[in-house]
Amino acid sequence: MQEAAPIEQAREAGRRTARGRRVLLLLLLVALIPFAVAAYLVTAHWRPAGGNVNSGELLEPARPLPMAALRGLDGRAISTDSLRGRWLLLTVAQSACTAACRQNLWKMQQVRLAQGQHMKRVERVLLIDRRARLSAAALAREYPGTGILIGDARTLRRLVRALADGDAAGERVFLVDPNGNLVLRYAPDADPSGLRKDLARLLRLSQIG
Repeated sequence: MQEAAPIEQAREAGRRTARGRRVLLLLLLVALIPFAVAAYLVTAHWRPAGGNVNSGELLEPARPLPMAALRGLDGRAISTDSLRGRWLLLTVAQSACTAACRQNLWKMQQVRLAQGQHMKRVERVLLIDRRARLSAAALAREYPGTGILIGDARTLRRLVRALADGDAAGERVFLVDPNGNLVLRYAPDADPSGLRKDLARLLRLSQIG
């Protein structure tokens, strides 16, 4: 009987070791499940139903802002390529700046101000037809800080095709990243609070600009 006790103790120790290993393996599997699921969802390009968290229309893939020769109000030549380096809120007036155009200028002004300490990372730009030069000067005074760039009708038409696929570009606001890529565009009736939230999220997550 005395010899059986150590044997039984050894068996019990072995059973405890086996149970411990099973528990450890189970805990390891539980810890790995979320990573395995996440990896599957990423590789499968899964998104939740109706899960676009952006208020604007996301361009996938992002499209580069075309190279175009424009001029400032002072007549100085400026290329769209020079707009890189900061996040850009952009709108277009293919002729005079309409009421919708002015509303967009106001939206962009307020959205930028709402970014607080990050607002210096954001620029506002209006592209306008050179035939509206006089009204452009007035707009610069009315919406200080807005960069106003002037182009001929042909140049603006080409930009409109790239920005809005030719659809009501003058009534939209566009968001361009610091690398010069159009990433989001907003319908004429878009709520500015949605644009504000989209931009705040991008500024928070991005290290560029």
